[in-house]
Amino acid sequence: MAYGAGLIWALGQQTNYLTSLTHPTTVGVVTTLDPRTGRIMHQWRVSPEAVTMVLGNGGAYVGDDNDGRLLRLSPPRGLQVLHGPEAAQLTAVTRHALWAINRNGQLLRVGLTRR
Repeated sequence: MAYGAGLIWALGQQTNYLTSLTHPTTVGVVTTLDPRTGRIMHQWRVSPEAVTMVLGNGGAYVGDDNDGRLLRLSPPRGLQVLHGPEAAQLTAVTRHALWAINRNGQLLRVGLTRR
């Protein structure tokens, strides 16, 4: 959970028991909340394997899976798919780069391009 762009951001999971009580489906979800009211403002589905999120540049970046897929989320419904190193944990974002650590402990830079 973190605060940025005037919102509280939370990365978590939702489990749907309506599909099956013995084999429910689980999805990852990023939720933004209004810090004054606690009202849910936006939600994005992400991989249930997503475990890291960093905030910057007016939104959030989420390491969505182990294949290097990164998501840039921006309110109200912006979603951009980026590609980065496999199985890397996001640690920070700057105006021009995402920073991540891979399984071997190496610090990696993922360049961000503006469109």
